[in-house]
Formats: sequence, structure tokens, C-alpha cells
Amino acid sequence: MMGTDWTYAANYNPAAGTYAIREMAKTVVKYKKDKNTICLEGGDDVEVDVGRCVQEYIGKQIGCMPPWTRNATNSASRECFTDVVYKSYMELYRTFTHLTENELATQTGCLPKCNRDEYHLR
Repeated sequence: MMGTDWTYAANYNPAAGTYAIREMAKTVVKYKKDKNTICLEGGDDVEVDVGRCVQEYIGKQIGCMPPWTRNATNSASRECFTDVVYKSYMELYRTFTHLTENELATQTGCLPKCNRDEYHLR
């Protein structure tokens, strides 16, 4: 652990019309890259968006991208117009939600940064 910064977070409950104020900690964590932890080394200048990377990976596997992801990923893939192709995209996407971070990185090549901000409420 490299350092912790505490701040406050306000959560609004519209049903009750109330706010809950909680302390939120932002901790910069440095993971050690080894056989058990797959990550991309580098400083804050390393740009990583694992979610976008996974979307692009799935798009390449099935040959298209859902319309709402094409602009975000700058993908040249065609849009998924049919129900069958869209369902294929979503089924593959759902399978990744059950993988560990290392399994996801191994299968897709989408590596998270070794230095990460993690947030905790107390």
C-alpha cells in the first residue's frame, strides 16, 4: 500500500429525501507483477481501460460491435444488427463476468495496471 487519502461521499436516497454522509478512502495500491498477478507495469501515464479492451476483444471474436460501443472503442468493426449476433456478443460478455482478474487477462490479453486506485467506504 502506497498511501491513503480520506474524503467524504454523500449518497442521496430519493425515496426518503435524505443524504447519508460516509467517509471514503482512496488508496493507491501497488500490486507485484508475478506468476499469480498479471498486470501492466508503469506509472500514472499508462492509460488502461480494461472494460473497453474486453469489448474490443469480444467484437473481434464475433466480428461486430453493438452500436453503443463502436464510438467508445473507436472500432472499425461492423455493428451487430441481428438478434442472433447480438445474443452471441452478450453471451460471451457474460462469461467474462465470472472470471477472476487473472483469468480475464490471460484469455483476452486485457491487463489492468499494477498501480491502482482502490476505494473503500467506512
